[in-house]
Amino acid sequence: MENEKNEVILLTEDDEEVRFEHLATLEYNDNQYVILSPMEEMEGVEEDEVVILRIEKDNQGQDVYVGLDDEREIKAVFSAFEQLYYEE
Repeated sequence: MENEKNEVILLTEDDEEVRFEHLATLEYNDNQYVILSPMEEMEGVEEDEVVILRIEKDNQGQDVYVGLDDEREIKAVFSAFEQLYYEE
């Protein structure tokens, strides 16, 4: 769910809502990623860190956000985000 303030609300595995600010959506290596900043304290995420999720399609063709495990992929996408961010 997204509203006009660039706020994205995602559900955890425990069906708890977590609010994020949408910073960017970008394409990297033929995949799309969303860059989010937590709007409230979040376990495992420091205050100045962002969350990077890959956008994939589920069986119904709906977008789903998938967490990243590959540290190289995370660093590469973050570097692409930094370039985009500093160009603006």
